[in-house]
Amino acid sequence: MEDLLEKRFNKHPDPSINGHTSLDDEFMYMITSDPDLGCLIDTDIDQSINPCSIYMQIIIKLGIFECEDIDTLITDYKNSQFWNSLDPSKRRELIEKTMAIQEEKEQEALETIGTEKMQEKRIGMGICST
Repeated sequence: MEDLLEKRFNKHPDPSINGHTSLDDEFMYMITSDPDLGCLIDTDIDQSINPCSIYMQIIIKLGIFECEDIDTLITDYKNSQFWNSLDPSKRRELIEKTMAIQEEKEQEALETIGTEKMQEKRIGMGICST
């Protein structure tokens, strides 16, 4: 499988912005370790009813990369009529907004977990009961 990926994703031999290996190597690793990302990459976005939603899912999966790297990967490996219709500033805006929304969701989840643990601790200490 890696040979097929190496043939398919070989445009970026330089390291990613914050990485130590090539952008392509990091991208291929993510695809092999996350089957959902592989499926999204193989989706024919031009046949989709909601291409923006697919791109948002891809962006979330690529969230460890910097916005510029995400734009590069999508532009070179997963462009579509929708993606090509966006000028670079709109693509960057989509990436940044998607990442911000995802970060908010993750923060809310962490806060919920913290609140639940605090309540469990209080109940265990007999401070409050439900």
